Amino acid sequence: MSQALYEQYKEALRRGHVAARHGRLDAAEAAYRTAATIAPDRALPFVSLAGVLRRQDRLDEALTAFDAALARIPGDEGALRGRAELHAEAGRRSAAASDLDALSLVLERAGRLADALDAAARALDLAESRSRRRDVDRLRALVDAAARPPAMDAGTPPEHPDGAPADEPAVSPSSSEESRPDATIEAPPEPRSPGSDAAPAPPDPAVLRAVADALLDSGDLAGATQRYLALAALYRSEGRYDAAMDTCLALLAASPANHRLQLEIAAIQADGGWLDFATEKVRLLARLADLDGDGDVRAAIDAFAAERGLGPPEAAAAR
Repeated sequence: MSQALYEQYKEALRRGHVAARHGRLDAAEAAYRTAATIAPDRALPFVSLAGVLRRQDRLDEALTAFDAALARIPGDEGALRGRAELHAEAGRRSAAASDLDALSLVLERAGRLADALDAAARALDLAESRSRRRDVDRLRALVDAAARPPAMDAGTPPEHPDGAPADEPAVSPSSSEESRPDATIEAPPEPRSPGSDAAPAPPDPAVLRAVADALLDSGDLAGATQRYLALAALYRSEGRYDAAMDTCLALLAASPANHRLQLEIAAIQADGGWLDFATEKVRLLARLADLDGDGDVRAAIDAFAAERGLGPPEAAAAR
């Protein structure tokens, strides 16, 4: 796709998402169909179109659009999830479970074990079978194992003798993206030249926002959350705090209790110099985590406060 066509494609998606968010579904449908005409090999316009058709109760047409998306990218997360929901609503439990089986496999391959377990468990609820029961048990064991700290051999020196936390796993960005079945949706139109050792370009904010909006419209809250938070962090790293906060607010109505979203808002406040607001938010989040008895969330809040130099939440409460 040429750069000019790519810009037209992005603009059509943007028009569609703006129209969809304002309830102008006919305009959104037209824009998504335009995007699909410009880039007929991409799944995103069809996933977005299916979401709009579903909101209009045009369920057969929505199913056809999801089918079109999956014909282009068989492992598209939004399309698999959306089609599974349509099948379930229509009473086609076996078909819905099959789509959730495929979704669980996609999520597991992407390293999203908890999400994979959720999809597998829902498939089991819809159509119980021994193979699905085994998948749920296997994924639950993997999730439990991932939550446990790794055992260290007594004769092996720690990788960080100074006690500093480890960095992210040594997986290159390119290999991580290639493992995603829908990586081509967000890929820039012009590939890097062979043999280039330059760092990969950051994701295009407009495309990342378009994907996030489309996933939210199609009901894929987990996928939308992942991309909204990535976009907010990108804006925050560039010092664009207003844009970062606007991105968080777009997700807030759909997921107000998400602690990762709330911590990202606190990070924007802290990085932007609004330390009092960040400290107060951390204090409130810690109190809510204590009331819910959620030790994992409380640990994440404590780690965030320590990293940002906000002091432990107990100290913040005493101010």
